[in-house]
Amino acid sequence: MAQPPMQLGVEAIERLYRESRFLDAYALFRDLEPPESWSDTSARLIAGRTLENLGASRRAYRLHLATWRRDRTNPAALYYHALGFGDRHGPVEGLRLLDECRPDTSTKPPASRHDAHLRMLRARWLATLRDFRTAHAWLDSVEDSFADDPWGHVEKACVLEREDRYLDALASAEHALVLRPGYRPGTGMAAHLLILLNRDAEAERILRERMAATQCASLARQLAMLLVENEAHHEALTVLDLVSKRWPLAEAPAREWLDARRADCHHLLGNTHEAVSHARKVSGLYYQHFVRQLESAPEAPRRRLAVSFVRQHHVTCVPATIAAVSSFWGCPINQDEMARTITYDGTPDHEERHWLEARGWLVREFRVTWETAVALIARGVPFT
Repeated sequence: MAQPPMQLGVEAIERLYRESRFLDAYALFRDLEPPESWSDTSARLIAGRTLENLGASRRAYRLHLATWRRDRTNPAALYYHALGFGDRHGPVEGLRLLDECRPDTSTKPPASRHDAHLRMLRARWLATLRDFRTAHAWLDSVEDSFADDPWGHVEKACVLEREDRYLDALASAEHALVLRPGYRPGTGMAAHLLILLNRDAEAERILRERMAATQCASLARQLAMLLVENEAHHEALTVLDLVSKRWPLAEAPAREWLDARRADCHHLLGNTHEAVSHARKVSGLYYQHFVRQLESAPEAPRRRLAVSFVRQHHVTCVPATIAAVSSFWGCPINQDEMARTITYDGTPDHEERHWLEARGWLVREFRVTWETAVALIARGVPFT
């Protein structure tokens, strides 16, 4: 017989959640009445957070939404609802939600931890909209009150990343790990920033350490993508199996993500049958075309040019691309220098060509067809 929800012990679930032992946390309430039937706000919120980490993000969002509607004055309920709402509707609608539900000013100290987290969330969304001055004002309003809160330093790292200040962002993420060693969000953010800084080996090390010490799918997922990027496809498949085990409640989007990544790995390993089998389970035109291509030319040769990764800054896709291609030829161009000269809300084609020709590069404009693409790659010539 199912026990009343409050007998399950909210504090025990929160402790396991804090340790990223999500499977163990779920074991405490999976045989009870579903959390949608519970009355206690704190119990509903921690159940929703646990469900999200087990692959049931849609169910978690619905549970958090319903919890906020039942308890609109609770800042924690608003915070967890706002997180999911912003992911679905974007920062403008997220800020509008906060303005409507909890008008606030950054001149008063936050009343609680979740009041502080709501201000940090505002800062992140404002930074996404490039309003860095206001974003930092919101962060500054909680810095003294919650300086020992590791989540605040992760949110600060998010703001700094959007400013293209990767080293400063990494320092903030690492400070979160000093405050709470092994902190899952801090680990994920630090690994992400290390990858942006082309420090893949360091990112892989910290992801492996925490993945082994937790029941966290998100860190395993992050590691799997890094392994794919570095063409360690066999090991990536092993890590994807671990993600699947840590997503026992995986909904359709999570299952399709796993099948898409497995299809990619098997394709790059030359396992055409397995690649097609997984790709058929993925909705959307891309993987439908992927299946047709593999079935029509299963033994087609593959060639990859060793063009290095260059992280673009805000609307600097052209300078970053040029930086990557020029590095391939041993004459690297600094994307910041190029962007300062010719980029404003994008980079016009004619300015790009003129800038390169003025610095001694030979530029040719051509129509990209299948034939020209194959011919250039066969000759070892990357193109934009």
